[in-house]
Amino acid sequence: RARIDGFGKHITLTVTAKEAGDTEDIVLKFKKNGQKSLIAGEFDAEDEEDQEKVVDSLILAVKLVDEFGIEFDADDYKAYSSDVSLVKTVTLDSGELTIEGPKDDKKRGVAKITVVDLDTAKTASIDVPVVGKPYAIDADYVVSGKAADVTLQFVDNDDAVTRAKDEDVDYELLLPNGVVVSDKKKFDKDSGEATFKATVEEYGEYNLTAVAGNGIAKKFTLVVG
Repeated sequence: RARIDGFGKHITLTVTAKEAGDTEDIVLKFKKNGQKSLIAGEFDAEDEEDQEKVVDSLILAVKLVDEFGIEFDADDYKAYSSDVSLVKTVTLDSGELTIEGPKDDKKRGVAKITVVDLDTAKTASIDVPVVGKPYAIDADYVVSGKAADVTLQFVDNDDAVTRAKDEDVDYELLLPNGVVVSDKKKFDKDSGEATFKATVEEYGEYNLTAVAGNGIAKKFTLVVG
């Protein structure tokens, strides 16, 4: 039961603990909702003291599903890649599979990662795209009245959705007169997406420019009305 001091309201959550049932299936999925691809090429290590180059990696969640539909970590499993030159499996831990992308920044494609539960021989697969580093920005928006919800998305030189690898990337907006911006969010390091809300004084067309911290810029026209 959770209660806020000074208020009479509370909420109660009931949790039932029981032994896992027989395994019915194995599930393989992206651990993070935003990161669903690998960026080809080598990067500087996140640790500034480590001068080595590293490749992009991500973690997949490996779960067993029992007869009651409850998921729990898979322990005894094997993992395979349909193309090890594109994506290779690195570490198999309880409930987590770490995979890495290629060193060659010109590599592109999709590798199918498959896991096999060694106890039941059940399998699951997921497609992992390999994309390039951020090359440009796509802009899209939805208008409601005199306001527009704008989405900016990093894309590679093949127009595939990509992201900045290690950290959120900020950006500046060059705005014409009559436009005010609110709810500005950076380019997310996992999804490569940024958002903001633009509100205009009068209906019409407005030219906006977004300049990201990594030097990539995008000029686009906002049509409101």
